[in-house]
Amino acid sequence: MAPKLGTQLGRGRLQNYPTHEFQTEDEWSAFFSRDMAPTRVRLPSGQPVSWALRVASVQDLRVAYGVHASDIEIDQIGSGEGLHIHVPLSGQAALTVGDTTVMTSREQAILFDFGRPHRLQMWRATGYEALALNIPTYMLDEEFMAISGYAPCGPIEFEPTLNLVSAPGRTLVSVTNALATGLENGLLLDAPIAIKSLSQALLRLLIQAGPHQFFESLQRSPSPAAPRHVKRAIDFMHANIAEPLTSAQIAEDAGVSVRALEVGFRTFKDTTPMAYLRSIRLDAARDELAMPDNSSSIAEIAYRWGFTHLGRFSAVYREAYGELPSETAARCRG
Repeated sequence: MAPKLGTQLGRGRLQNYPTHEFQTEDEWSAFFSRDMAPTRVRLPSGQPVSWALRVASVQDLRVAYGVHASDIEIDQIGSGEGLHIHVPLSGQAALTVGDTTVMTSREQAILFDFGRPHRLQMWRATGYEALALNIPTYMLDEEFMAISGYAPCGPIEFEPTLNLVSAPGRTLVSVTNALATGLENGLLLDAPIAIKSLSQALLRLLIQAGPHQFFESLQRSPSPAAPRHVKRAIDFMHANIAEPLTSAQIAEDAGVSVRALEVGFRTFKDTTPMAYLRSIRLDAARDELAMPDNSSSIAEIAYRWGFTHLGRFSAVYREAYGELPSETAARCRG
C-alpha cells in the first residue's frame, strides 16, 4: 500500500477542493483520459502509486495542485486540445515532445499542447510538487485575434519552457498564485471582474510574451488610435465599469484594434487602456469603502473591483489616496 499524501497535500494549495488519490495506474489513466486527453500512466520502478492531486475550475480555466512521491511517466497521444502549464514548486520533472526533452526547475516552467504527443516524467527522489494550468485553445485563439486583428493561421505552438525569473515568468507565477488563492478563499468565485482580469492577464502574457511561431509578427506596431477613439473607449469604460470588460470589448466599441488602442492610450494618455480601467475601478473601490453603511470586508471589495493581490491593492491605494483602505473604512464609519 502506498503512503497517503493527503496530509502533505493538506499543507498545500486548493485546500477546499477534493483530493484525488487513486491507487493504480489504470485509475489515474482513466482520470486523465476523461478530463484531458487519452493518457497512459506508468510507474516504471514498480513501486505503489503515491500521488495526490486537487483540481479547481473557474469558468473554462482549470487550476491543479499536485504532490508526487512515486516515479511516474504520463504519456498522452496528442488528440486533446488546450495548453497545459506546469509551474514547479519543488523537485523536478521532464517533458519530452518529439526529440526534445526539457526539465522543470524552480526557475523554469514547462508548457505543452494536448494536441501533440508528449511524455511527462516525475521522480520521487525530487519530491515533485507543482501548480498547473489548463487553458482551452479557443481562449488563446480569441486573445490572439483581439491583439493582432486576425485569426492565427494554424494552432499556436508554444516553446516548451518559460523562464520564471524573467518578467513574463514572474507574471505567470503571480497570476497562477492569484488564481489558486482566490479559489482557496472563495472570493474569486463571486468576483467576475477579478476572474476576467486574471484570465486576460494570463492570455495576454502568453500571446504577447510568447515564445511561439507568431511572436515576431506581433512586434510590428500599428498606427495609434485617434483621440476620438481614445475618448470613446474612456466613455465606454466609465459606462460599464462594473462589468468584466476585456481589452477586446473596449477596442471593439471604440472601433479600432486592441493594439491600435493601446498605442493611442500611450500617445495621448501616457497609460494603457487596462491601466486606465484599473484606476477608475480603484476610485470605485474607494467610494464603496467610504460608504458609512458598508458591510463588506476590504478583501471582498478589492476582489469585487478586480484587485486580487491584497498587499498590492493596499500599496496602490495608499499611493493614490494617501491612506490605507482600512483607514478610509474606519474614518468613514466612525
